[in-house]
Amino acid sequence: MPENRCALCGGRYDKRRVSVDLRNQREGLIAFQHGLVSPHVPAEVCNQCGDTLFAPATTHRLLQIAQEMPAPDTTIQVPVYDLAA
Repeated sequence: MPENRCALCGGRYDKRRVSVDLRNQREGLIAFQHGLVSPHVPAEVCNQCGDTLFAPATTHRLLQIAQEMPAPDTTIQVPVYDLAA
């Protein structure tokens, strides 16, 4: 099987688990396992430039959650700073 090379820089993709943030117009920001314990979203990440690829099933599930907004597994409080103030 040929190596999967990055179209942006030619680097190699490594299988990893990442955190993902999506925006939802109704709810604002949706975070998928964002650094609380360890990232949980499966992806392939370029070892040179960081380009990230998701399997179609993973992308489908992320978008499904963002659209349906089921009860979250946990919620976190995020500090927000206004530099214009």
